Amino acid sequence: IVILELLPAPENMPNTVGFSGVLFAWMVVATLSSPHPSCPIFFLPDLCFSTYNIAGMNFNVGPIVQLVALQVILPRVSFFGHLAGIVLGFGI
Repeated sequence: IVILELLPAPENMPNTVGFSGVLFAWMVVATLSSPHPSCPIFFLPDLCFSTYNIAGMNFNVGPIVQLVALQVILPRVSFFGHLAGIVLGFGI
């Protein structure tokens, strides 16, 4: 691990910080507050998920499905950054 820290980052792998984790958190908040089912993938309009109340907390699997679809379409995006946004959104 120390050797990787000392090596310069390759130019084809830039390190960036984005706002998408925050957007995933707000997507979860919007999904949980909506009375309508969530349809997370726009080109599959019949794939919709309802919000369930599990142990006193609202839960909707739609944002997680959107995260997996995004990871399949764009494999180099930050999976853990978006997942952290989703977890934070469920906590709000």
